[in-house]
Amino acid sequence: MKNEDLMIGLIVMLAAFMCIAVGYDIGKRESKSEIAELKTELKQAKAQIKLLEENQVIVYYADSWGGNP
Repeated sequence: MKNEDLMIGLIVMLAAFMCIAVGYDIGKRESKSEIAELKTELKQAKAQIKLLEENQVIVYYADSWGGNP
């Protein structure tokens, strides 16, 4: 009886450990795909910023306030 209880306890502990390990692995894979997606979005945002900086135009309006006529 004692040996059976010990075996059942070991099996339960092993099953719990396996569930935790599988859950950790799934979470790790999801994190990796999310990181890859965020890196792609960051590259696209940087490219957009570079394009906007290259196409930036500063417009000066002439006025006569406080200046020489």
